[in-house]
Amino acid sequence: MEESYYSERQSGARSQYLPGPDSIEVMLEQAFACLEENCHAEAAAIYEEVLKVETDNLQAGFNLGLIRRMNGDLPEAISCFRMVLEQDPDNLEVLTRLGDAYRDQGWWDQAAATYRRALTLEPRNVEVNFSLGLVNYHLGESASAIRCYRKTVELDRFHADAYYNLGIVHFEQGDYDQAAHSYEQALDARPDDIDTHYNLAVTRSGQGDFAGAAVHYLNALELDPDDAELHNALGVIYRQLDELDKAEACYRRAITLRSDYGAAFTNLAIVLQAGDRIEEAIACYARAIELGHQPESAEYMIAALSGTDRDSAPRDYVTALFDSYADNFDHSLTRMLGYNSPALLREMAGRLLSPAKKFRKGVDLGCGTGLVGSCFRDITDHLIGVDLSAKMLDKAAAKDVYDELYCADIIEFLADADTGFDLVVAADVLIYIGALEPFFAAVRKCLAPYGYILLTVEKHEGAGERRLRASGRYAYASEYLERLADSHGLTVKACREVDLRKEKEQWLRGCLFVLQAD
Repeated sequence: MEESYYSERQSGARSQYLPGPDSIEVMLEQAFACLEENCHAEAAAIYEEVLKVETDNLQAGFNLGLIRRMNGDLPEAISCFRMVLEQDPDNLEVLTRLGDAYRDQGWWDQAAATYRRALTLEPRNVEVNFSLGLVNYHLGESASAIRCYRKTVELDRFHADAYYNLGIVHFEQGDYDQAAHSYEQALDARPDDIDTHYNLAVTRSGQGDFAGAAVHYLNALELDPDDAELHNALGVIYRQLDELDKAEACYRRAITLRSDYGAAFTNLAIVLQAGDRIEEAIACYARAIELGHQPESAEYMIAALSGTDRDSAPRDYVTALFDSYADNFDHSLTRMLGYNSPALLREMAGRLLSPAKKFRKGVDLGCGTGLVGSCFRDITDHLIGVDLSAKMLDKAAAKDVYDELYCADIIEFLADADTGFDLVVAADVLIYIGALEPFFAAVRKCLAPYGYILLTVEKHEGAGERRLRASGRYAYASEYLERLADSHGLTVKACREVDLRKEKEQWLRGCLFVLQAD
């Protein structure tokens, strides 16, 4: 809302707000002339002189409040507006400006109360409804914010900011369909807004509509072709679409525009690695380290690509990796890569139970989006899911197959967990741990007598007990797990070689183990 000043030139203002002597009128005219020339400091000085003579001069108080707010002196602005309201309590303009000052100061409760008071005077005021929506959002009152924004667009169907903010609230609530609809309406009202195209692209990605996301990133780039962040984001989408040449081009363009863009170097390294361009990938990871972008993860991947061993994968690497997979995880694994570890484990678990029996208390370690949980729900009375990736856990929660979900490192979770699990499932999670001694010690402590551990790992057939592969995952010799099982009071009830999933069109071999506590 554009600022408007009290002035004798406004209809009725002189008789209502200028009761003082002629000299005061002259000073007010001088001050207003200064405002018209954008000489705000001079106008403020005159208004201060007026208020020394007439402490209740409404024109001087209101206009000084506007100047104070414009200059960021919010407490003084609030004081001025309050003085005016004491004498003119039903002035909508003053109430609105006072609400704005409270909002700018971060005094959300006072701002909300003031805007609500303004709406009692004019319930259909577009900007006050919108402003109250902003304040309710900051108060964490999403439902109230949505009502205010909807009222705003009911009154003004071209209010792009209200549609945009509705999109933000719906997105944060995980309602991607409503968020997308709101952003589309915002674009109808303001087609050339880059931020709206960007947010709609992010929302489409959240819906799994990567082609739709690409469209809006491209639209945003038409408006700003030199935005490095947009090129990087589009590259991420092309990688999801398995269009690696296009992804590489986007990352390289982002780096051309911003030579210190660490995230783009990391993303480019991932694409180069996927194309077996190992030396180039290592160089990009090295540059990411120089720029301080996820240096621990980059060092880990350089080790993996160089054939150097590490004791474990960095937590931040695992978290970022699976956060990036979350939106397309189920589709990519099950439909494109033929992943069936959950079904294989479920088949094995069914053989361990007597007819009509269930496991009493189970935990799915590295539960991801809940693929294992969906298979084990019917044979487990109480099922817990644990994962490092919050985005994965959001997907798992939506499936409603777990009684409890925890965002945690699995070894730390086990160290703090109660004992008594009669079922522990670890499907394709140990491949990110490395040295498994801490895991076996922690999981053994939590097992009920005769409880079971069901796990899958990638199979290592060369020298040594384990190997960090170029993929960033560990492969293990069967003898290593058998030795650890024996040293921790566990009996190997079954060990079976299986096809875990496809990788570069080839089946990746692994081992499925069933271990039982002695």
